[in-house]
Amino acid sequence: MSFEADEYDMRHSRTNWRTILLPVMGFLLAGVAAAIAFALVEMGLAKQMLQTLKINSIPQAGAEFNQFKVAVGFGIFMVLLLIFASIYAMLAPKPTKMISEKELDQEKKLREKEKLLQRRRRRQVNLNMAKERREKNAQDGD
Repeated sequence: MSFEADEYDMRHSRTNWRTILLPVMGFLLAGVAAAIAFALVEMGLAKQMLQTLKINSIPQAGAEFNQFKVAVGFGIFMVLLLIFASIYAMLAPKPTKMISEKELDQEKKLREKEKLLQRRRRRQVNLNMAKERREKNAQDGD
């Protein structure tokens, strides 16, 4: 099957809702990750986790504490996004048709053979036409 036939089949296939809704699912997962990160920071669980890791430079109140909360929340958000992305990468539907280098080489060789056959046919047609012309000129000259 040539590339043109594949493109025709793809254009006339059914709507694939799974691929259409992937961006929406991504936004939903980002929202879930943000909500979890916000909840962890607001409940103070992030601060408790950092204290169990023996990080003692945690500010206790004021503007520095707010900046600290934002930084920890953003860190948790990024870690959750990476976890969701890796799970999606493992479970995502893979393309059904993969083209290998071997197949591409075979198609290239087939195209080259076809071009060579076309040249030979064209050359043969030109030789036949030239022969007919010479015969016609020879008959007209008699």
